[in-house]
Amino acid sequence: MRVERTAAGAAGTAGARWRRAGGAAALAIAAGYVATVALYAWVGAPPSTAEGWMAYLPGRTSAWWAIVALSVATDLLYLPVALALHDALAVGHRATMALAAALVGLFVALDLAVTWTNYTALLSLGGDYASAATGAARAAEIGLVNQVVPEGGALEAAIELAERIAANGPLAVAATKQIAVRGGDWAADQRWDQAAALTAPVFASQDAREGARAFAEKRPPVWQGR
Repeated sequence: MRVERTAAGAAGTAGARWRRAGGAAALAIAAGYVATVALYAWVGAPPSTAEGWMAYLPGRTSAWWAIVALSVATDLLYLPVALALHDALAVGHRATMALAAALVGLFVALDLAVTWTNYTALLSLGGDYASAATGAARAAEIGLVNQVVPEGGALEAAIELAERIAANGPLAVAATKQIAVRGGDWAADQRWDQAAALTAPVFASQDAREGARAFAEKRPPVWQGR
């Protein structure tokens, strides 16, 4: 009996600690949201396009890093809150509360993996874009050009790029060029079908089989154009 009372007392003490931790975490979440809303009101709503983001970020990057940091911290603070609620409400509803706590954990994992990783990537890109000294360098940062070279080196770089393209299968290069040239005229709901119609003969060609064999045999492919 005494052992049971001791175990019950230890469990109660641990539960009280979890509840206190959960309460403190809930207060910290509230404070984090207040700070996030204040920062968001200060920097203003971001634009919806990537180009707009690049123009919007200069002067606001530090504030957005703070918003991301606060958001990650509040996400993580949901975990002790969920565990505290599980401990407080699990009596008679253990399976239900365990499921609820697991769902909170899933929400936190998805939010950290999807939402805030995208924001950090965008902020990093925005910082590189803002630090670029020329329009050409900025175009390279957002993928509008393949490469920026010193003045006078454009022809050499273009020839090098052309040689890399020409080393690929001629059927694949021709289909890619057709998609690039004609794709802008296709309706949005037809683009996949139109592109598939151009690439299907490439995948069924002898060159496609040769490319797979050459890769497996670790040798340069010999293209036939058919």
